[in-house]
Amino acid sequence: MGSNVLLITQIAEELQRDFARNIEVYPLPSFPPSTVGAIDVSYKGEEGFASYVITDMEGKVLHIENLSLSSFFPYIPEFLFLMEAPFVIDIFKKTNFIPDVLLLNGHGLAHPRNCGLATFIGILLRQPTIGVATSLLKNTRSNLYRCVSSKSGKKLYISIGNLITLDQAFTIVSKLMGKKLPLPLEYADRFSRMFSRGLEVEETDL
Repeated sequence: MGSNVLLITQIAEELQRDFARNIEVYPLPSFPPSTVGAIDVSYKGEEGFASYVITDMEGKVLHIENLSLSSFFPYIPEFLFLMEAPFVIDIFKKTNFIPDVLLLNGHGLAHPRNCGLATFIGILLRQPTIGVATSLLKNTRSNLYRCVSSKSGKKLYISIGNLITLDQAFTIVSKLMGKKLPLPLEYADRFSRMFSRGLEVEETDL
């Protein structure tokens, strides 16, 4: 991809700034939500394997969807949305089961340009979204995220994607916390890796 990457990231920066101007921070109309979704992607060579999991607020799995696509763009810090947005959009539109809020393994407002993966997806789909990240990007303001620890002691950084408040996002993630990630995202991470290896999800995997 070579020199094209620089041009693409320059265009992507402007796109992120444009999207950031459209973030809407509103409380969810019904809280706590009844359903929480999560999408994660695992990669094998040039192919990506996405899993979309929807649970209730107790972590009970209500729906699972899988999708594989060719990966079109490499991972570059601050531009995860270029790599993963095609998977998230396609698998989200594949099902009619829409959750009250969607968790994504990436940043939301806590981003140097206030537009990580969760914000990009939240604005594009006009859905409430939460960013759940395992590390901070440089030049991220501390008032844009909240920290929470998983049951294994792993620190996570929670930020608004779109159409939710930071307090609500923190409460949802804390309530659903699993061993390393909030349960819907933990399941999506596990199932996408199983999917990439050609394995079926069994009852014991839930």
